[in-house]
Amino acid sequence: MKLDRKALGWIAISLLGLIIIGLIVLIIRALRGSKKVTYTFSEDLEKFLSIMHPSVEDRFRELVYKMEQKGYTVIPTSSYRTFAHQARLYAENNKNARPGRSRHNYGFALDINLRKNGVQIRKASPIAEWEATGIPQIARQLGFTWGGDFASYHDPVHFAINEPSTDELYQKAVAQFGSDPKAIRGNQVKL
Repeated sequence: MKLDRKALGWIAISLLGLIIIGLIVLIIRALRGSKKVTYTFSEDLEKFLSIMHPSVEDRFRELVYKMEQKGYTVIPTSSYRTFAHQARLYAENNKNARPGRSRHNYGFALDINLRKNGVQIRKASPIAEWEATGIPQIARQLGFTWGGDFASYHDPVHFAINEPSTDELYQKAVAQFGSDPKAIRGNQVKL
């Protein structure tokens, strides 16, 4: 069988097309593999997650997603707090962190309650009840600090990322916004 020039041209074009399609598929697969997974939640939960520090927001979203995968409804009670809000909490209970010394002041902490099958787990719930949910273990595996592990303060609703330190965050906040606590936007500190 003898092929003329026209047939050879079509074969060459077809092969080139297949090679291009193959490369496009490889590129798309590579891009999908490196693409960030985005988790979206209820409007109420989004209000708390969307004000976290941008450098850690996705990590908190992953934590909440894993909690929900275990069948829990996540009820947020606190995330980013202004220094003024922290001052009020400290005045109410001096076991709370001072303004600028809480990870909440930088959007690096989230407080939550959990609900499943009509049972709500909250701050007053025993540590053993929290541990039985498996949530603290998940948080630890993801690199979070869990407030139920605090030796001197019962705070099992608290989940935080501890790097950088609050001292470093405070220094960066003052350098960026000045020393007036009312002017500091901790969840916008440039790292």
